[in-house]
Amino acid sequence: MTDSGGEQLYHRLMEAVCEQLVKSNGLIGVRASHRETLAAVGQEFLREAAARSVRQANSMGRTMPNLDDCILVLADMGTSTSAMIKYVK
Repeated sequence: MTDSGGEQLYHRLMEAVCEQLVKSNGLIGVRASHRETLAAVGQEFLREAAARSVRQANSMGRTMPNLDDCILVLADMGTSTSAMIKYVK
């Protein structure tokens, strides 16, 4: 993985998201090393989900994934999609 400016920005954004998730669940804070690990795991999860969504779309003869592709991939990765579907609606 290259450590470009875009990757660093994306990682910092993921760290901020992790910090907000921790705070929204009632914790005061999280150690920087834990936040960085959560961000790295989240970043890799999203990267893998995106790559699988593109492959799913390609297998159906499309070049761009749609919401159905994303839901199928997330379910295949073991993610509960019921909360996401409520949010999308």
